[in-house]
Amino acid sequence: MSVTFLSPQAPTALVPCWICADAKRWEEDPTAKCCGTCDGMMEQSTLPEINFANGNARGVLAIMGCDPEDLCGALSASEIPVVLQRLLTVINVESQREHLVAPPSVEKGAKGCTVFWGGNTDESTLRRLHSIQDLLSKAAKGGFGVSWG
Repeated sequence: MSVTFLSPQAPTALVPCWICADAKRWEEDPTAKCCGTCDGMMEQSTLPEINFANGNARGVLAIMGCDPEDLCGALSASEIPVVLQRLLTVINVESQREHLVAPPSVEKGAKGCTVFWGGNTDESTLRRLHSIQDLLSKAAKGGFGVSWG
């Protein structure tokens, strides 16, 4: 499972369909389409969309001051400046992020399955925070809200 952060009210633009491009590449057919009704173009948000694994999304939501257990929520445009101020502090103060750093680990399940946890570095946390900061600042500039789920 994963959580996608996006701005549903943001304007969209027509861009080449990446699915058709992929079909052309794999089938080596310049006329290949992803489906019969596709005209080769698709609407895409002009603002970034960010996708995190549930655990990483919980960490980011906690830093944002949102409920980390609520993996489906939203911020209005008026709430974004407060969250951006919080993010700026966390981005610039390493001690605010160190609780998210975790080494890789292996967990043996009771029924024989093995789960490999990739861990988390400070660099990966910063990358996620900068991604969210970019989305939130662009949404705030346009007067749009941000939602996740």
